[in-house]
Amino acid sequence: MEIKALLVAVSVYDKYSNLPCYNDLYAMKHALTHGLNVPEESMLILGERGIVYRKDFVNALSEFCKESADVSIFYFSGHGGSGQIAFTDESVPLQLVIECIKSSRQNNKIVILDCCEAGNFLLMDEDNLDKDLSNFKETNCAVLASCRKEETSGFNENKVSLYTGFLCNALTCNANIKRGQLSLESVVSHVDLLAKNWANTHANSQHPIFRSSLPGSIFFKVKEYAPYKTDAFSLEKENYIIAAVEARHTISSKRYVVKVILKEECNLEEISVISHQIKNDVSNLEIYKSKAMEKRFKGKPIDILFIYFGYDESDVCFCTWQYRSTWVAKDSDKSHWYNKKGWQVINDICVLKEAIYSLARYMRYTDMTQDEYIRKVYEYTDCIIRKAREFIRVFREFKNGTIDEDELIHYTEAIRIDINFCRLRFDNLPAVYVELQEWSEICYLLSGTVLDFSLLWSQNGLGKWSLQDRISLTDHALQQYEEQLHKLENYNKKPSRPV
Repeated sequence: MEIKALLVAVSVYDKYSNLPCYNDLYAMKHALTHGLNVPEESMLILGERGIVYRKDFVNALSEFCKESADVSIFYFSGHGGSGQIAFTDESVPLQLVIECIKSSRQNNKIVILDCCEAGNFLLMDEDNLDKDLSNFKETNCAVLASCRKEETSGFNENKVSLYTGFLCNALTCNANIKRGQLSLESVVSHVDLLAKNWANTHANSQHPIFRSSLPGSIFFKVKEYAPYKTDAFSLEKENYIIAAVEARHTISSKRYVVKVILKEECNLEEISVISHQIKNDVSNLEIYKSKAMEKRFKGKPIDILFIYFGYDESDVCFCTWQYRSTWVAKDSDKSHWYNKKGWQVINDICVLKEAIYSLARYMRYTDMTQDEYIRKVYEYTDCIIRKAREFIRVFREFKNGTIDEDELIHYTEAIRIDINFCRLRFDNLPAVYVELQEWSEICYLLSGTVLDFSLLWSQNGLGKWSLQDRISLTDHALQQYEEQLHKLENYNKKPSRPV
């Protein structure tokens, strides 16, 4: 990812009091270099000696906007107010600067404003969701401001602007990095937390503002990341195939789920016999989802096996099971696992025949063509993302202090109804196309996360959680949503949208 930055700090003024903003310049340069790995040659810096004339800024901004990059970062520290940002000799309208940056060549633009009345701007939420999700791109602007439009911005004891200090802390905090990536949303959340903590102990508090017209977030690759490689196992025997073995370990128990395709019809007693055979087949497996679990259980015997039986690949793909069985080691809690209602214990295996297997198989059949199925998944996902963006925009204005809780609840009521409807349409899609299952599952999970954060502001959510809990849970859900959206964008097996 190529990042270009224009850093501007004005410390010396002809008409206003001077400021120590040159400290902000060095702090931001350090944070971008060490937090986002931006090389010095990709940063254009104005104000190292404190003086920045309006003409020099306009020329620099004009040239900066002509450059191409994946992400551009514009940072300003200095005097601000009445919709203006001030330079050594003259001021420039803040909205004009934002509009200029929005129209620049870069794919994603970030504007950072650390000045008094920094929140005095508008950011129209242009609809940049491609109609074709296979070409989904994040292509717009996010603005981070140090305070609301009626507030002033201050400095900390080190003569670094308060907001810039929070931001630099967020950009360089390793705790914000997930899978080698730092998301813009996690940076904003970190800044909000630091600002809140500061407000609890200081009289001169300020409330950061965040507005964005990005469909999702921006994910900066800041560290090398090698995901833990989970081993795969399959085995074909005379009367069954082990299609997959998945780790389901807990903190104290080594457990596996085994998914099996039967080659012929079986009864419960035969399932119990096959289950013992499968236990022997997998007894020496060492499959894990993380290094921590591998370290904890490697070399230890299996405690519990959960075995699922179907008759073909589609049963495995869509989890449609004719039989289920459970094997529990002697040292584990058999009294718990072998006393489940409706199950039988045969040959020391707890077994169950699913009564609705035939019905579940029948419900998978449909006359819907594959093209029609793809078209509907795209349609419903488009709807979910648009409604999510509506909700996120309103929620952020609530956090920005421009609307109150009652207005948030009112605005989100209709949005939540639409989200519920989209989710129900997803639920009614047939589970039939094995090759599309992984892609459609990503879309479906995305819809579930959107439904989750909308329900936090329903009447049930209002009665269940406090206001602060709802804000915290929504922030967490929004980060999860943006991670899922990022996964969808980068999923390389998306089918082409039918014409």
